[in-house]
Amino acid sequence: MSGGRRGKDAVARALIELMTAWNGGSRHGTVTNLSRLMASQSAESEKVIANKLYRGLEGQPNWELVTQVVKYCMPDDATPGWQAATLHRLADLWYAQRGTAPPGYIGRIVGPDGQVVRTPLTSAHEVRDLATRAALLESQLHQARAKQVNLLDDLASMQSSATYFDDVAHQLHAQLNLMRTDTEELRSFTREQIHPMREQVNFLNNRVQQLQVDVQQAERRAAELTVENGELHDQRRRAQQELEDLRADRMRLSTALRGAQAELLGASREVQQLRDRLEQLERLSEIASGYRSRNTYNITEADQTWRYDDPDDLAPPVIGGPP
Repeated sequence: MSGGRRGKDAVARALIELMTAWNGGSRHGTVTNLSRLMASQSAESEKVIANKLYRGLEGQPNWELVTQVVKYCMPDDATPGWQAATLHRLADLWYAQRGTAPPGYIGRIVGPDGQVVRTPLTSAHEVRDLATRAALLESQLHQARAKQVNLLDDLASMQSSATYFDDVAHQLHAQLNLMRTDTEELRSFTREQIHPMREQVNFLNNRVQQLQVDVQQAERRAAELTVENGELHDQRRRAQQELEDLRADRMRLSTALRGAQAELLGASREVQQLRDRLEQLERLSEIASGYRSRNTYNITEADQTWRYDDPDDLAPPVIGGPP
């Protein structure tokens, strides 16, 4: 891992410190040990997970990697709120480093100045990105299931209480049948015991019916959230695959670009060599042209001297003159 690039991102530094503490305070072998642990509980291979860890820690880790490191590097003696508090601290670092909320984090975010930038998300209408919407729906699904369990516990408790009061009422009726008397004491006992118990039984029966309605609504909502969460997980997997494909295309284009640049550099060198040879040929041509000009001048000058050296010698003889 490169120390220079690693030091530029506060989230990556915090993850490395977290992993180092989990690894017994040593950075040596941290990625290997953590990827081995994650692979034992995942469908991905150890090599694939290690490559993701290296890429994230050397650059800017995505929020999915952040949550995985926090999950697997939680201390054995961590308090119940340790994971949520750690994610909150890393979300604050994320916002301070990058100026945006982590995609997939629905909790509160505090800015570098200590002011609350965003309160915890509660509605899917407040969310635009797919990862955060999926996280919010997953949280709502977990809450709905927890509420369903609580309602079922309340329903069981109410049913047990109703059964108890029914048993008491039956016992009182049995006692009344045995007494077979219509005394003032019996009427007073009936008013003081039977009627309040019947009212309580009626109240409990109404409460049980209402709880049953609430449980049915919670079950329907949990089913709806399960379907939506599954669809969002599928969309997120497809988006992640498209992102991986784009990264692979970028790597291939970068390799092709470097090859083209190398070829362009070689062609530029060949062009420069041709230019140098052309300049040499042009200088040789100029030298040859000057040489031909001087030779032509000397031949012309010699020709003129031969023709006009002595004009008298060239005069024709006089015909019929004295011998």
